[in-house]
Amino acid sequence: LELLARLGFNTVRLREPADGRLLEEARLAGMWIICPPPELPDVDVRDPASLPAFSPSWNRVLMWDFGEGLTADDAERLAERARRVKTCDLRPGRPSIASADSGLRTLSRHVDMLVSRRRVLGTSLELEGYLEWLRQQPRLARPGTPFMVTIDSEADPLAAAQVMALSGRPAESLPVDPGSLHLASYAAVAAGARGLIVSSRHRIDGEDAASRARAAAVGRLNIDLSILEPWAAAGRFASTATTSDPDVEAVVLEAVRARMVLAWRSAQGSQVVARSYEQGLPNDAAELTMVVPGVPEPHQAWLVTSRGLRPLKQRRVTGGVSVVIEGFRSDAFVLFSGDPAITGSVQRQLADVAQADLAARRSLASAAVMQASLLASQLPPAAVGKIPVSEMLAEASRDAQSGEMLLGSDPATARDRFDRAAAIGQQFTRLVWERGVVATGSIVAAPLCTSGSTLAEHWRFVETLAMTNPGENVLVGGGMNRIDDLAGNGWRHFVLPQESIRTSVEISHDTPADGTGCLRMVAAAADPAAPPIVVETPPVWVTTPPLEAAPGRLIEIEAQVRVAEPLAGSVDGLLVFDNWGGPALAERVVGTGGSWKRLVLYRIPPAGSSPQPLVVTFATTGLGEVFVDEVRIRQRARVGEAGVAPAAPVATTLPPPGAAPMMLPTASGGGPSPIASQAITPAAPQAGTGWPGTGLQWPSLLPFGASGPPPGEGGGRVDPFKRARQGG
Repeated sequence: LELLARLGFNTVRLREPADGRLLEEARLAGMWIICPPPELPDVDVRDPASLPAFSPSWNRVLMWDFGEGLTADDAERLAERARRVKTCDLRPGRPSIASADSGLRTLSRHVDMLVSRRRVLGTSLELEGYLEWLRQQPRLARPGTPFMVTIDSEADPLAAAQVMALSGRPAESLPVDPGSLHLASYAAVAAGARGLIVSSRHRIDGEDAASRARAAAVGRLNIDLSILEPWAAAGRFASTATTSDPDVEAVVLEAVRARMVLAWRSAQGSQVVARSYEQGLPNDAAELTMVVPGVPEPHQAWLVTSRGLRPLKQRRVTGGVSVVIEGFRSDAFVLFSGDPAITGSVQRQLADVAQADLAARRSLASAAVMQASLLASQLPPAAVGKIPVSEMLAEASRDAQSGEMLLGSDPATARDRFDRAAAIGQQFTRLVWERGVVATGSIVAAPLCTSGSTLAEHWRFVETLAMTNPGENVLVGGGMNRIDDLAGNGWRHFVLPQESIRTSVEISHDTPADGTGCLRMVAAAADPAAPPIVVETPPVWVTTPPLEAAPGRLIEIEAQVRVAEPLAGSVDGLLVFDNWGGPALAERVVGTGGSWKRLVLYRIPPAGSSPQPLVVTFATTGLGEVFVDEVRIRQRARVGEAGVAPAAPVATTLPPPGAAPMMLPTASGGGPSPIASQAITPAAPQAGTGWPGTGLQWPSLLPFGASGPPPGEGGGRVDPFKRARQGG
């Protein structure tokens, strides 16, 4: 815990109740604990005298955690447990939290705060869509319910397993891009999150390069969050600011008589590898103009820098106050205030974190330059194109060396040099990544392209892919010409019953991609005059029959999809993913206009003696209609390779009552067993199962063909600068 405290964390979240040793360690380190409460005996809560009481040793527990992945079905159990814990807790008012996948309105009645968790880093979900999704969550909960947000510091385990299987390198812990981690956190703050939880499945104090880079990234992030804390924890979202760069988002946060503008570069794909600036080498004279609405007349604009607050020239224009930030690259904070106590408080905070900030920037620069140099040495010529590799690496090295030389004599300038070196190294990785996405067609088509640390392996994969040919299509029914081809060959149709939504799945003969038909999935409001604003969970989806593949064989999943209009109430559109890569490697199709779009996913059986059969899911996540056609699953083999066994269909039967529809039995041989559509019945729920990877409420399996925080004057009643005003 001492290391975590040095990295700027103030709380640790545990999956199990903390023991006495850890509680004492937290007290000595000045840390707080979030953990589940201990198990309480089954006693009558109407007799408080008979209930056990928590001892003072639990005083380091900041909040009680009632679990993750909850649904509306957990409401009764949650209510009883929360009531019992509050009765036994000697510390009145200790808040409780829970993370829910659905049923937010019901569950939020029984806890004080909800935790929003959605994997965004290393996925196809753009940061713009992530910000919108975060802003949708309060609409689904009890009005006024505050939210915390979980940000993952490592890639999804299934995605890491695909990387390991494709590259042959150990990748159990695959760190996310440091710049992307920052940007996702800014999006959470902009959405009104009252706290951030940085999730880590592996230790962060390792001596390997990945652990050191991850530690530096979260340490640097915590420094930025400490500057934003008065506005993030006690302020409110006031408005958005307009910028001269379409890739730059800017939001205005307001606390008592002070506004903080948070601006960040949110270019497409920044959730995988952040873009530091445009082109190859940075333009140090680049300017960003912002127009900030609602700024009071006496407020002065200050740019928050590592050197302290720097005044900005400002002028009144139509729509607000215009300021210009010189040398803008990836992000910036601008303070508007006319209160010397507030500016003085921010200045002191900057001085307090100066040493830690310098160390973090130094570590990030070293990691970025090292990664860029290593990457450049491993890339084939096709990956580089016209990227000015030599110039970028030489410039980054000079800046890093200059920073080292200035550490003792001029730390402020050293910070600037380290920042520039890190930005160039990051930008080189970004440019290589952009070319890699073009080579395979999308961000998630090849798992190796979902991390900046595996780009060299991705380009080797691209070269290998060019030497292979697809084999025979082994998926029956993918032509979508007849409903019987689907119902009789193991395809499945899932519906999540919702009173406000009606769904249907059918074969349409209206302009198929090929053949005579295509699959049409529709989700529509039951009352067109009052459609749901936000669709909490995907209402309808279809899955392919399971297929087995030999270990180590590359599988190509191909489909034609059409989404004429973006689906309402969801940022995901049509979600296409497989169970080997999981939802983190899902392809999102928001809209294709009136034309068909070809999707391709490359996957490999997970390592192990008996990998699970491959199942592909097509999920409609909002209101509207989507079309799917020409779904093929083929094994790719090297040109001229002989004796390669194709992927084989897995024999399927109906699951027994109470079994999970996705847990399909397998057979060692033979083809698929026909399933009569009239024999399919709704499947009963099973504990711990749900829509793949997201723990949603249990669906019905149907036959084919069946139909912000409350506003307050001046930014709220909480004054985060009260102590500064009093001179304390």
